[in-house]
Amino acid sequence: MSTRGKKILDIDWEKDGVKIKVPVKTFERRNRATDKPEMYFRATFGEAGLDVESTDINVIRQQVTEKLDTWYTVDWKLYMMVEVGGGRSKNDNSSISVSFETEFYAIGTDSRGRVLRIVIPKPTDFTDQKNFRRWWGRTPMEGMPDTGGKIKDNFGHLNPTTRSLVPATPENVAAADNFKVALEALLDKMHHHFAPERVEAILARGAGLFLLGNSEATR
Repeated sequence: MSTRGKKILDIDWEKDGVKIKVPVKTFERRNRATDKPEMYFRATFGEAGLDVESTDINVIRQQVTEKLDTWYTVDWKLYMMVEVGGGRSKNDNSSISVSFETEFYAIGTDSRGRVLRIVIPKPTDFTDQKNFRRWWGRTPMEGMPDTGGKIKDNFGHLNPTTRSLVPATPENVAAADNFKVALEALLDKMHHHFAPERVEAILARGAGLFLLGNSEATR
C-alpha cells in the first residue's frame, strides 16, 4: 500500500474573496471484503481540521466544500468614513470651498485571524450579516484610519481634509444624512440671498452673520 499518496488535483474553494486550494491525493489499500487492492481519495487541510477520504471523488468535493463553508466565517462590523474637505485659493484667499462626504465599509476578522475591508453601498440593514459578502467591494483608500473613530487630518495644508472612521450605526448614519440636508439648505440660502438684485444689501449687513442666522444681520 502507498503511504505517501500521489496528488492528482486541487479542489478550489472561495468565500468572501478568500481562495483556498485543497490538494487531493490517491492511495491504495486492500479491500477487506474482496481482498483486492482498491484506490481511494484523500483530502486534508490542517488549518480547518479537514481530513476526509472516499473512493468517490464527488463525495470528496462535497465534503471539502461543506467543511470549509462551516469553518470559514467573518465577524463583520459596519463603519462609516466621514470626510470633510475644503480649500482656499492659493494667492489671495478669494475663494473658499467646503465638501462633506460619507463612504461605507464592512470590516471583519476571519477564521484565520486576518482583517478584511471592503467598500459597500450605504447599508439599509444593520443586522443581517449573512448578506454582507454579497455586496460589491474594492480595496479601501490608502491611509484609511483604524477603527474606533481615529482622525487623520492635515489642517496645516492649503486644502485640508479630515477623515474619521466611526461605527455605521443607524443613529450615526441618520445624523450624517441630516448634516448633508443642512448643508444643502445653506447652499440654497446662499444662492437665494446672493442673487444680483440683493447681494449688495446682504454684504452690507454682514453676509457671514446673515448665513449663520444672526437676528441683527437678517433684519
